[in-house]
Amino acid sequence: MLSCYQATRLISQALDEKIVLSQHVQLMLHLRMCDGCRNFRQQLADLRTITSAFVRGENENQNKVT
Repeated sequence: MLSCYQATRLISQALDEKIVLSQHVQLMLHLRMCDGCRNFRQQLADLRTITSAFVRGENENQNKVT
């Protein structure tokens, strides 16, 4: 069983690159039981989406005319 520390590292790694099947299975098992790590995964995914939109210039402030 993964610790939360190991799970959060794998969550971060999985966003950047493929992880091996055994790691994926262990992570999915951990996430089924751990609300905190599920929340972390969602927050990290949301943060990635927001920062990507900002970098592309899709933030509200940049699109407003002053």
